[in-house]
Amino acid sequence: MSGSRAVAVADRVFRGAATLAVAATHTLHHGWAEERAPDSPEPGRNGTSVRIDEVVAAVFRAPRSYTREDVVELSCHGGRLPAARVLEALVRAGARLAGPGEFSLRASSADASTSPKPRRWPT
Repeated sequence: MSGSRAVAVADRVFRGAATLAVAATHTLHHGWAEERAPDSPEPGRNGTSVRIDEVVAAVFRAPRSYTREDVVELSCHGGRLPAARVLEALVRAGARLAGPGEFSLRASSADASTSPKPRRWPT
């Protein structure tokens, strides 16, 4: 996930030794992707939650990321089901799916807006 809310949204799903909100940039964190149980107001912290998968969260803080925004990547076990379940939990927590090429567009837009001189493409 990329954007100003990436860390907050990831923290709604990620459960580790500490929240991702206090994580330094370019760090990895072992934990679990969890989702709020139907009768619980908040996953894990103030109520019950359901574990989805064991994950590693990678945190990259702006402006030192590919998109120059805060970025959180959750790596889960292989296969379609674990990834789909983690993705669904993130969407329910407030994330949205990126459009085709959106990450590259964000990266090139951020680079163009902060670059001191125009890029010249090789011919």
